[in-house]
Amino acid sequence: MSHSNFYRKVKSLTGQSGKELLNEMRMSRAKQILTENKDIRIDEVAYMIGFTSPKYFGKSFKEAFGVAPSEMKGKKA
Repeated sequence: MSHSNFYRKVKSLTGQSGKELLNEMRMSRAKQILTENKDIRIDEVAYMIGFTSPKYFGKSFKEAFGVAPSEMKGKKA
């Protein structure tokens, strides 16, 4: 399957681009990790889900959920 066909298929099924879909999945996984494990550092979570910059991860997380990752640590969702 070509890249353009794949893009169109993902867009038609989800209403999101591949990048948006992947980012949503990463953020939900980060939220899960942070709520289940209060002892993990924010930068470790960022690297675990594929971000290379913890600062950008924090910014993206806050955009997605309205709270900083540090405020999410140990809370039950």
